[in-house]
Amino acid sequence: MSEDVQQAGRTPTRGGRGRNRGEDGVVLMPRDAMTTEAAPPEDDGRDGGRDGPVPSMDEVQAEDMVQHAETASSFLKALSHEGRLMILCHLSTGEKSVTELETLLSSRQAAVSQQLARLRLEGLVSYRREGKAIYYSLADEKARRLLELMHDMFCTAKAPPRAAEARD
Repeated sequence: MSEDVQQAGRTPTRGGRGRNRGEDGVVLMPRDAMTTEAAPPEDDGRDGGRDGPVPSMDEVQAEDMVQHAETASSFLKALSHEGRLMILCHLSTGEKSVTELETLLSSRQAAVSQQLARLRLEGLVSYRREGKAIYYSLADEKARRLLELMHDMFCTAKAPPRAAEARD
C-alpha cells in the first residue's frame, strides 16, 4: 500500500467507478467505511418506496378497503339520484332512445340528458347513435345486479313497506 494512501487513512479496493481513484485505478475508500457487515439489500420496489418495514397484510387490506370504499361510494352516489335511478330501471329492460326516456320519465329532454351524461361519466350506461336518435343501454354488470336486488327489495309484492308508510 502506498504511503499517501496510508496517511490519508484509506484502504485500496478494486473495481467500481468513482472519484476516489488512485494513480493505478484503485478505488480508495475510507477505512471506517469498510466493514464486514453485509450491505443492506437494494430497494426491490415491493414496498412502494417507503422507508421502514413492509406493511402487514392488515395494513394492505385496510389500504385496499379505503380504495374499494371510494369506488363503491362513487357508484352509489351515481345511483342515489331518483331520476338517474329511474333511467337505470328503464334501461334494465332494454335499450331506449332519449325520446323514449323523456316520455317514460315525464321529464324534459335537458333534464334527461343531464342525468344520462352523469351515468355515462360513471360508465354505467353506453350509447349508440342512429341518425339523429341516440339510444342508451345499461353497460355495467354491477349496476344490473344491484338494480335486480333493489327491484326484489322495493318493487315486488314481498317488499317491506316504506318507512313513511309503516309509521301511518
